[in-house]
Amino acid sequence: MKRTMVAPLVCLLALLASSMVVTNVSALQFYLGMMEEKCLSEDVSKNELIVGDFVVTPGSRTHNDVIVRVTGPSNQILYQKEGTAEGKFAFTTNEIGEYKVCFSNMAMSQKTIKFSFKTGVNAKDYTTVAKKDNLKPLEVELRRLEDTTAAIHEELLYMREREEVMRNTNESTHSRVLWFSVLSMVILVSLSTAQIFYLKSYFRKRKLID
Repeated sequence: MKRTMVAPLVCLLALLASSMVVTNVSALQFYLGMMEEKCLSEDVSKNELIVGDFVVTPGSRTHNDVIVRVTGPSNQILYQKEGTAEGKFAFTTNEIGEYKVCFSNMAMSQKTIKFSFKTGVNAKDYTTVAKKDNLKPLEVELRRLEDTTAAIHEELLYMREREEVMRNTNESTHSRVLWFSVLSMVILVSLSTAQIFYLKSYFRKRKLID
């Protein structure tokens, strides 16, 4: 009886953990006009799997028809493909930041782009993992739960780091505004004092005051 309850419990835990972790699964279709470029971006944490695949219709006829380029936070090119009707890319991030996918249509005709983008646990193919490691269905769910928990941990660390950066930025901005206000008051007082002395000197020269 206990063994029969383990599998549903593990599945339930995996489902709950998957609902908590912030992962991205995007599948979209859009049109790309002639000589037009469109980019999609996503903020991704470090050591996270990114998988994307695309289909271009009608297919490319020349080498520089449609250019697909993936860049990282430091603008380094992680993937680039030219003149192809379809393709797929997959890599693990090595730094936190914005990862961008750009489609550039160099042809003189409109193209239709079908694009799928996955990150985190949703990007991992557990069917392949199960075949490779000879895992049973219950072991696959345990592996998925383990990866999901690790993803939640990484996401929390990422959010904490972003919070610290924002807090430091706010404190720095507040300090600068405070010093700017003090400096402005000093300048205004100095100008007012100088103006008073100037007016007194002027009126004395005109013998309007003693």
